[in-house]
Amino acid sequence: MRIGQNTSAEGFILFQRLEQIGDLVRAPQPELDGLALSADPPEITLLSVATLIRLECPYDALPWPIASSRGEGPILAARETIELDRLSGRKTATPGPTMTETLLATTLLPAYDEVGMERGIGKALTAGEIEAGLLWDETQCDLTAAGLVALEDLGARFAKYQGGLPVPLRVVAVRRDVTDQVRPRLETELKAAMEWFEAARDDAVAACAAAVDAPREAVDAYLQRVLDSQARLDSAEFQAALEVLREYNEADYYAANGRF
Repeated sequence: MRIGQNTSAEGFILFQRLEQIGDLVRAPQPELDGLALSADPPEITLLSVATLIRLECPYDALPWPIASSRGEGPILAARETIELDRLSGRKTATPGPTMTETLLATTLLPAYDEVGMERGIGKALTAGEIEAGLLWDETQCDLTAAGLVALEDLGARFAKYQGGLPVPLRVVAVRRDVTDQVRPRLETELKAAMEWFEAARDDAVAACAAAVDAPREAVDAYLQRVLDSQARLDSAEFQAALEVLREYNEADYYAANGRF
């Protein structure tokens, strides 16, 4: 059995016990999303919600745990301040069309010159290879050290236009044709991972920072944003947010400043 684990901090925390169930396939989230829509998808994977809501997606999501944003991140960043209405014609990197963060940017921002980058957006920004970029992982919590400034917080922008709703970003998903015997054990191991994270947070963050090769402070801040033990995909507010994201996904236009 193959299990898709992303290379960001939440992937390490959530999936660190799943080697007992199957073989971990570790890759950046855009690659995992692409693999999920391929002819040979893994049985279990961390999956972007923007991919989950596609009609052709062969997965069902577990309701808990999930990675989410409650008004904090992802962050559109740059080396210097750029007004959002001046993004047109500027090279702006997103992590690709399968990502929930990209769906937010496409719908909530004015038009921009999109450059798809599955990894290394922060480094490309610092090197001047792009003019703006969407930071979706722990790099969004280390802007000062990278010499970057925040142009917009898309989690906050979403909440502003959607009555304070949170954003479901990523879920643990199980392929529909996989035996039901897998799910109880998967849920047990995920529960144990979250309990470890809650009970031994300092140790968990330190181990995670070493695993993803990122500053401990940035990893800690990022995990505080995205891993809320109370967040459930089957709650009323997240179900409402899912419906909004489905509307975003069906739109074929840029809806600047909250016009949907």
